[in-house]
Amino acid sequence: MNERRRSSRRTNRLRGRLYYFDRDGRKSRRPCQILDVFYEGARIIIDNPARIPDEIDIYIPKKKRIAHASVRWRHGRKLGLALSEVGRLPGHHSPEGKRAS
Repeated sequence: MNERRRSSRRTNRLRGRLYYFDRDGRKSRRPCQILDVFYEGARIIIDNPARIPDEIDIYIPKKKRIAHASVRWRHGRKLGLALSEVGRLPGHHSPEGKRAS
């Protein structure tokens, strides 16, 4: 199989949260499991992935990182994400402005 990734993939199994606007335009968030992450993307598992739009933000509490992501592929409960605008949150705060646990 021809590998298209420009950087190596690390299997991490981290907890994450997705932030997005639902079909009614309301802000929504959902937990996810991050199977692996690399510089340009990530592979996640989420319940009911059909409800997730193609443009989302993903927050990784353990790394205190947030990134904009585009869904590149869907296979069952797994989603492949292309990451952009990766940033570090100041201090120990989550995107909602609360202390991260």
